[in-house]
Amino acid sequence: MKVLVNYFCIQFIVSLFSNYCFCQVVLDYNNTSLNISSNGKIENVFAVAAYQIPNGSSTSTLFTIGLNFGAKDANDTIYFSSGNYYSSSINQIFQGPVSADYSNYLYQGRWFNKIWKLSRTDIDLFRAHWLCEQGLTVNGCDNLPAISPGVLNTIYSWPANGDTILNESAQLAPYFDRNSNGKYEPHLGDYPIIKGMSAVYVIQNDDAGSYFQTTPTRRMGIEIHTMYYQFGALDEINDATFIDVTVFNRSNRDYHDFILGNLVDGDLGNYADDYFACDTTCNLICFYNGDEYDESDGGRIGYGEFPPAFGFKSFNHKMNSSFRFVSTSAWNGDTTSTGVEPYTLKEMHWFRLNGLNSYGQPYLHPNGNPTKFQYSGNPSNPTEWSEISANNPPGDRRGYFTTEPTDLLSGQQLVYSYGLVYERSGDRLQNVAELMNNCSFYQEAYDTDFEAYYEAPEYNLTVETINLTTFPNPVVEGTILNFANPNNENLRMQIVDISGNVIQTINNITSQSVELNRSNLKNGIYFIELRKQQVLIAKGKVIII
Repeated sequence: MKVLVNYFCIQFIVSLFSNYCFCQVVLDYNNTSLNISSNGKIENVFAVAAYQIPNGSSTSTLFTIGLNFGAKDANDTIYFSSGNYYSSSINQIFQGPVSADYSNYLYQGRWFNKIWKLSRTDIDLFRAHWLCEQGLTVNGCDNLPAISPGVLNTIYSWPANGDTILNESAQLAPYFDRNSNGKYEPHLGDYPIIKGMSAVYVIQNDDAGSYFQTTPTRRMGIEIHTMYYQFGALDEINDATFIDVTVFNRSNRDYHDFILGNLVDGDLGNYADDYFACDTTCNLICFYNGDEYDESDGGRIGYGEFPPAFGFKSFNHKMNSSFRFVSTSAWNGDTTSTGVEPYTLKEMHWFRLNGLNSYGQPYLHPNGNPTKFQYSGNPSNPTEWSEISANNPPGDRRGYFTTEPTDLLSGQQLVYSYGLVYERSGDRLQNVAELMNNCSFYQEAYDTDFEAYYEAPEYNLTVETINLTTFPNPVVEGTILNFANPNNENLRMQIVDISGNVIQTINNITSQSVELNRSNLKNGIYFIELRKQQVLIAKGKVIII
């Protein structure tokens, strides 16, 4: 039976930590209820149900998700960091940003056991109060509800800026910077920027081993920002949670073959009777029940008839490998070890990140060919490779999902976007098929930045933006659009004509300027809109002649 210690704040007294604790919040805006710890993991410190679907049902599809990553430097030295393994030979992941002094009491007071949860309504109410107090609007000011102390504290403590004296990055969590001075000042009208209608934000790093680990191993200097977010909806989005993981290389080393891995412990109700599968066409791993009835057992409430399928999908990076994880010490397909291990633990994890077993050997498809994707066939088709066609007994299932290798240079950042998706419209195999069929639906929603799922503000708020500067303007051949983006965050720009039609969209802007080519624009007036995570942060106008 799976067990988590049943305290709100868990305190570890082991050689790896000293008075190191974490707490949790619950993200439950829609038909799901996700438990997230301040150590960045999805887990429930009160019980074993970490992700309830339907919300309030006590039935859960997930036990935990653990993040790990690895890379090589210019000398092909292997680096590996993980939040799952408390071993002195494996570099770990800790709370807070990369810093010069993790023992500093100011650092510990600000970052230890911290997690931020806000809804868009919370932020809009704060904005409305500020605009009313400044006399910038009078509409609805007499009827504004009070802001709760908890929400106000979260907004004011939003981790927007780091302490540069401690060598933290000046820009951390996203925010609206009203006066563009690079400082988060909520008393001057700045406010957090989130994705979704409700979100949770966590900051971690793998660099603090010098303070926490008794035998610190080779650290990468990686900082991890994770945003979990949800929407309310009338379709499948109401049963989904989305995750953005942003990794920053704060070290002075360039890495190649950087790979992000997620160990997904997907427990559908009764965890002891599940199967695992993957779909390479939509970058998805999924879990489904081993039979048509999910009984309650092992301290878990089962789904009963028509058990659901649950998936973990990548939106913006291809799946590099996926395979079934059996236990903390054995991986499906590994050879039973006898005697001395030929590889270090770090080397074995590097093999796994690259879709190999613990001994550097490829997994084999039943046809005898090497494969990086286990059980990649349709479970409904007995001629395709699945746990059903392999006659595996159902049991406790965990899946390992890795992304394609890429470069992560010093000072660079990468964003990884995932979705926790769910289907329960038919029997167990119909649910698997429908979950895979819906991949294009989820991808389209992501590709449009979930525009259809943002709800109108409850309060009468004017659009607040910072003007873009353009030179030259009017435009004969081309122009440069300049704007503030000190943390090189991912922005999207739209060019709109005077009729309101979007003429051109420029995605994935991480600089502070864009060159606008007029070759595909007719003579006329165009409006430029710059957005950060659905928030309009800057606008301008150009004239094409």
